[in-house]
Amino acid sequence: MGLKDWLIVLVAALALTFVLKTFVFELAQVRGESMSACLHNGNRIYVEKLVFRFRGPQRGDIVMCYYTKFDNARYGKRTYFYIKRVIGLPGDTVRIEGSQVYINDELYDEPYLSEKAKKAYVADQTYQVPQGQYFVMGDNRGQSEDSTDDRVGFIPRQDILGRGLFRLWPLDQISSITN
Repeated sequence: MGLKDWLIVLVAALALTFVLKTFVFELAQVRGESMSACLHNGNRIYVEKLVFRFRGPQRGDIVMCYYTKFDNARYGKRTYFYIKRVIGLPGDTVRIEGSQVYINDELYDEPYLSEKAKKAYVADQTYQVPQGQYFVMGDNRGQSEDSTDDRVGFIPRQDILGRGLFRLWPLDQISSITN
């Protein structure tokens, strides 16, 4: 193969990589402990983007979402990505009483929560999820910036990038993270 052939292969590989990363999947690193016991700081997960082109996020999905917050006078607004779990869908009423979550007046079963998270107190509050937006929470309720925090609030559909499917790192913990 000549130089021209190598350049064509290189350009094709770069184009394919760009298309796959933009439209099909993302590798994300978990930062912080807001999703423990399911995910921990430093875990790397495979986030697939294709499914949300055909359907919206479902309750219980672990999602990668963006949100913008005001950091401080020096940096102003900055965009972050979070890994959270979808709890409330558009139109839902989410009520939190102590450590219990009710969706449309029915107790929501959360078998993925650790015993510590099940006992963590979150301020009693009721949220009406607007159309086109989602209510997300971390599994480690006492250590999570999520929709219960006024700085985060509801997540618009367009700010949900994809659904986490697998933990890929560390290697001895490779596993599915779907319901």
